[in-house]
Amino acid sequence: MLLNLMPTRHVRVMCTLEDASQNAVKPLPDTHFSVRASARFPGVGLFARETIEENQFLFDYQGDVFLEHSPEGQIALATSEYVVGVINTAGIAFVVDASNVESSNLARYLNHAPAASPVCNAVLVEQSAMAANAAYAATLKSALEASECASAMKQFTVADAVAQQQALVTKLLEAPEKIPPPRLHMYSSKAIAAGDELLWDYGDAYWEGMAKRGQECILT
Repeated sequence: MLLNLMPTRHVRVMCTLEDASQNAVKPLPDTHFSVRASARFPGVGLFARETIEENQFLFDYQGDVFLEHSPEGQIALATSEYVVGVINTAGIAFVVDASNVESSNLARYLNHAPAASPVCNAVLVEQSAMAANAAYAATLKSALEASECASAMKQFTVADAVAQQQALVTKLLEAPEKIPPPRLHMYSSKAIAAGDELLWDYGDAYWEGMAKRGQECILT
């Protein structure tokens, strides 16, 4: 039984210069890694076959991608142990669920270690949607605000904000090529020796959610 549990949380990290061109970012080949029994946890983990330098792009965190507000997204957030939430620069919330082995990749096998732990050696960052797409979303948002609030002459409530976000998503989905789901990159946060297990911090929010399912935090 696989026990490496992925965080139910949102990642929002601005692009670095090396992320400016999505096509320029190349992952390490799968031959650099092996999946085998973990010495720290029940089940398996991901290990380096060769030395990996610090700040090396490892691979994407891949899986089934859903809009967070969709029925599929809500089910993934409530039930999956391999789900990561992402908010792109257009303000659209997605979830990436790596439960399905066929649609996911090696990233699903990384086990947890607190960020302050000396064995924590990997980190997840988001490559956000392009700035032009964010500008497109901002234009739509301004138009929605004007139509919903200026003419209504009423206080802008929380319910109005929710409705505005849903309307924005609907409008953006009319041009899906302008809101490609953001990629989630796994990087090495320090040099990793051949034979070491790759570990990253799932985050407090993940373990808080898992506690409600009766799963305790695993510390290393």
